[in-house]
Amino acid sequence: MVYSAFPDGRHVFEDAIVEGGRVVRRGPFSGTHKGELQGMPPTGRRVTVSVIHIDQVENGRIVEHWGQSLY
Repeated sequence: MVYSAFPDGRHVFEDAIVEGGRVVRRGPFSGTHKGELQGMPPTGRRVTVSVIHIDQVENGRIVEHWGQSLY
């Protein structure tokens, strides 16, 4: 859904922490709003937001994911 709205979207992870079966990544996401996002028509504006991702990994696979965007 996000990459449909921001086809040039890019994550840059500035920090990564691995402990036990969890991986935490933090950094900006930026892209140009070129497609509909949750009913909002494209604006053509470039946006940058801070994001935090936490993944639970079991047997080499992500089994749960939590994400937070900070505008």
